[in-house]
Amino acid sequence: MDLNESERFLAFNYKELKDLGKHFLTISSASLVFILTFFDRNSLSESTKIISNTEYKFSGGLLAISVICAGVGLFLNYIAGSGAAKSMIWGIGKNYRLVTKFTYILYILAGGSLVATYLLLLFQFGIT
Repeated sequence: MDLNESERFLAFNYKELKDLGKHFLTISSASLVFILTFFDRNSLSESTKIISNTEYKFSGGLLAISVICAGVGLFLNYIAGSGAAKSMIWGIGKNYRLVTKFTYILYILAGGSLVATYLLLLFQFGIT
């Protein structure tokens, strides 16, 4: 069976990109909740602080970027999938490949900021 380009996209890339986005969104939001909870517990006294407030804010900002990029990437992947299925959302149609490229860029940003957050926290705790 010979599939055209949009059918191949819907059969494989769309599903894989959707799963990747859901995983990034889940891990990033869970990490953000953990960081905020840990910040709340750690900010009670100055003598027990492990990480400064600036480092918490920076890591929380990176995780927020990751959550936003993963969420927008999931939405753009939906738009690309509907464009490939010939459902004209926002007039995408045959331009679903361009939207898919933005999805890849957003997922790279989401993963990069997630890894940067983990590395920042790893080095701040002195575990190298």
